[in-house]
Amino acid sequence: MAAGLKTSLFWSFMEQGGASVIGMIVQIALARILAPEAFGIMAILLVFTSIMDSVAQSGLGSSLIQRSKVDDDSYSTAFWLSGGIALLLYILLFVTAPLISSFYQMGDMTSYLRILGLTVFFNAFNSIQRSYLQRGLDFKTLFKANFLGLLLSGIIGVACALLGFGIWALVIQSLAQGFCACITLLYFVPWKPKAVFKKAEARGLFQFGWKICATGIVNVLYDGLAELVIGKACNATQLGYYSQGRKYPLQVIRVLTNAISNVIFPTFSKMKEDIGSLRSLIKDVLSVGTFVIAPISILFCVIAEPLIIILLTEKWLPSVPIFQLIFFANAFLMFQIVNLRVYTSLGDSGLYLKLNVVKALFGCTLICGAAIITQDIYIVAAATSFACIVEIIFIDMHPAKRMHGYGALQQLKDQIPTYGITFCSAGLAFACSFLPLNYILVMIIQIIVFGLSYLGMSRIGNRHVWRLCIEALGLRKRNA
Repeated sequence: MAAGLKTSLFWSFMEQGGASVIGMIVQIALARILAPEAFGIMAILLVFTSIMDSVAQSGLGSSLIQRSKVDDDSYSTAFWLSGGIALLLYILLFVTAPLISSFYQMGDMTSYLRILGLTVFFNAFNSIQRSYLQRGLDFKTLFKANFLGLLLSGIIGVACALLGFGIWALVIQSLAQGFCACITLLYFVPWKPKAVFKKAEARGLFQFGWKICATGIVNVLYDGLAELVIGKACNATQLGYYSQGRKYPLQVIRVLTNAISNVIFPTFSKMKEDIGSLRSLIKDVLSVGTFVIAPISILFCVIAEPLIIILLTEKWLPSVPIFQLIFFANAFLMFQIVNLRVYTSLGDSGLYLKLNVVKALFGCTLICGAAIITQDIYIVAAATSFACIVEIIFIDMHPAKRMHGYGALQQLKDQIPTYGITFCSAGLAFACSFLPLNYILVMIIQIIVFGLSYLGMSRIGNRHVWRLCIEALGLRKRNA
């Protein structure tokens, strides 16, 4: 890997990792203070606000990154277009909030939605600033801005929870996060919006971006479908267990996948004219990413029960099976991240949209059916995990050979050693769960056993990928 890419990847990991560490600490503190019901209601609210974010941003950030040439007018046009869409969406949410509240038979939801919906303005502004930094691979500045913003909003959220605000603590924390991100990015980012709006520029950005936008809406609906259905078919407490069981695996893995994705998208975009070099980089990134993500995902499956008891207390034990199922599916996520980013970097946002629509149709049918028929959060979680794995292998990877020459079957074959070593290490670590020790000691022993066995077996049985990882960390130069 090139030196510049390694530096960008390091700061991207720092940015995502710093954000997630603060976010996880805040969420753990809130989960220990608040009841599961509050998180169940918040899960429903976030589905609606996330849809608004996807529409308001309209893939404009991705358009700015993907284009070969952009200028200040391009950024300003994207900024005003995103802000205008955000205003229309907020008006729509404000008007329809009572209907949503009536559907879920939660009278206070109207107020929650109208206040939380204000985040659409902050996130629309942030998306253009982030794109400016991502295009320049300036993840160091992103790290500083996001870390500070999350720290401030986290303090506000926990303080509100301690003062007895209940679900309002979650709403205020989310709102404060968007506002603080705006202020910190405004300070750190040299670009500032100008009173410029070019129709031709807007059309060009939207021509590529609307497909990313549509894909974002499909993904939000798909990801939030279970929450919406469970929130109606079951109760807020069960939804709270399901939501939290999914949240932590997704937060942990997003540290890695977002850090990798943020770097490889602009990097792949710059290499789109040289398919041979692009294909070589795809192999390296996929190998290194899987080497990191697969073992982390499976290790969390093994230590799920002691971890949740230690961090969240025993009141969250019903979330353990959901936590494990989601982490298991995430072990295969690198195939999705790499291939979808390649398709988009090659300019085929239409393919990206089609794949996500197909996945949503398949997943929605399976997950919605499980939720409506069984009304069982564990069966819904199992259906979600199964759907995710099937979609990655049979849908996301299907066009790979045609698009860049590195087909799905060869990708899977190349990662067999990594998965084999991962599951062997997991078996050894799981055996330690039968030790007659307290939860903390058992978890520590499991982590040590897993780590030593994984690294030891990888160095012997997966030497090519081991060398790639050492080079990516800068501990050894290529061909040294």
